Parts: sequence; structure tokens; C-alpha cells
Amino acid sequence: MVRGFTQVSRFASLAVLSVMMLCGAANAQEITLKLHHFLPPMSPFHSKFMATWAERVTKQSSGR
Repeated sequence: MVRGFTQVSRFASLAVLSVMMLCGAANAQEITLKLHHFLPPMSPFHSKFMATWAERVTKQSSGR
């Protein structure tokens, strides 16, 4: 029983440490998101929803 618990706690500690290292690496670099869809620019979905939404996101995030 104790041996199984020790192995589980080692695995859990390793998993937590791995996640912490990955989170630190993700914060260190800049990520650029791009919006893409298959519809033409004159479609109502693009002009009335996607373009408007993308502009709001850009404005609210100060271009970041």
C-alpha cells in the first residue's frame, strides 16, 4: 500500500513540476493569433460578424 502511494505521489509531483515549467515557457514568448475562415469578404457572415468582432477584439486588447 505505501509503495503504491509513493509511486503515485512521485508521479503527481513530476506532473505538477512539468506543468509549471510549461506555463513559464508559454509566458516567456509572444503568441500571435490569426483569424481565418473560408467565406469571401463580401459574405454577410464576414462583413457583419467576423470583421466587426475582430475589430472589437483588437480595440479591447490594445492591439495585443
